[in-house]
Amino acid sequence: MKEKILVAMSGGVDSSSVASKLLEDGYDVEGITLSFGKFCSSLAVIDAKKVADQLKIKHHVLMCEENFENKVIKYFANEYIRGNTPNPCVKCNREVKFFELLKFKDEIGAKYLATGHYANIVNHGDVYWLERAFDVKKDQTYFLGQLKYEYLQYIKFPLCGITKDNIRKYANNVGLIVANKAESQNICFSNGKNYKDIVKSYFQSKPGDIVYIKTGQKIGKHSGIINYTQGQRRGINIGGFLEPIYVVDFDPNDNIVYVGEEEYLFKSELKINGINLLDLNLEINIIYNVTVKVRSEDIPEPATVMFCDNKKAIIKLLKPSRNISRGQLCAIYNGNRLIASGFIE
Repeated sequence: MKEKILVAMSGGVDSSSVASKLLEDGYDVEGITLSFGKFCSSLAVIDAKKVADQLKIKHHVLMCEENFENKVIKYFANEYIRGNTPNPCVKCNREVKFFELLKFKDEIGAKYLATGHYANIVNHGDVYWLERAFDVKKDQTYFLGQLKYEYLQYIKFPLCGITKDNIRKYANNVGLIVANKAESQNICFSNGKNYKDIVKSYFQSKPGDIVYIKTGQKIGKHSGIINYTQGQRRGINIGGFLEPIYVVDFDPNDNIVYVGEEEYLFKSELKINGINLLDLNLEINIIYNVTVKVRSEDIPEPATVMFCDNKKAIIKLLKPSRNISRGQLCAIYNGNRLIASGFIE
């Protein structure tokens, strides 16, 4: 009998190519698309179904609207109210997407789950590692940094050694109907909305004070913390300074937006919480030389990390960064291997 594998299909060229390639490799392929109801476009389900019909494979649709709202949307809104910059893709991958997909995999008796992510899982005996993809420009390990270690043995990333350009060529060569479909660049649940409107549907935006961080002086009024992001320069409407002024921090308890010169954005030390270990040999109170990404689009930068009790860690960057935002994920690498991650506090 052929080995059964469940393929997560989003209706895009990557996941569609995965399904096609696994068929060529002799797997018994079934496709599945998660539907988040009112929060996402139905186009993903429609296009995935068309591709499944084209490949003549069974296609499932799994409704996850309630779980998605509770685990992702409410988290997203709550983080902005707290003055943090949320990372909904990271949260969704751990709490919703892979959780639901792996559970369904078991229900249909499939051995593996495959997705169109650009990442790599390797194993040495019973030990598994999450590593960066061959196409480093498309590498998505950052967004997978909170996956539970025990998930890794059941997941395959067939695009790990392929470039995006070659996937396009492959899709065209085999005639996939989504071969030239454009990639979405927006948050999947925005549906064309401004993120502020999503937050305001859960929380009221309250005006408060703008404070100059250098002196502690109140220098203006803001229209609500959710209307500002760390590093923002435009729209603050504060004058009288010799140098440009930026949003540098927030105090959600007292509803304060702190502003200051660019120098206040640079930090070389940060604390992270919610640590997820993908290398089970890491120990607390030991300093490791690593590289870290504090934003998805960054290249890994040299740093040291010391893991502490209570799923916390202290990161020291060799070179200060202005891209550090509370709430964002910090991904920790040893070479190409993602060994841990946590959220910047």
